Amino acid sequence: MLKIHPDPLQTALLFIHESVRENGMNEAIDIDRLIPAWQGLRAEAPIGHIESEGDYQQLTLILDRLLDVVRDDGTHPLYSLVTLIGDLLEAYEANLEPLNNQPLPDAGYNNWHS
Repeated sequence: MLKIHPDPLQTALLFIHESVRENGMNEAIDIDRLIPAWQGLRAEAPIGHIESEGDYQQLTLILDRLLDVVRDDGTHPLYSLVTLIGDLLEAYEANLEPLNNQPLPDAGYNNWHS
């Protein structure tokens, strides 16, 4: 049975841990239990796909706050959350970067004048 922790983030993390322990990785997760855990996490720390600069800034602030607490302690209970948010930020940044200074494909426009 899932323990309800006063901290929604801890409740969500406990749910995930308990689901994996009870059901194994190959079993379906109890969606009815996952929904409130996810909603509690999102209410506390709005984590999700980055769709705008505002989302990016918000996740950057969350990551900074987590890093103040977790630092580089791989045994901290929130360490995997730090890496998850870092991965989301990195993926967003990668989509914004130019294609490593690769030349644009020639669409025939440069041949007009010849």
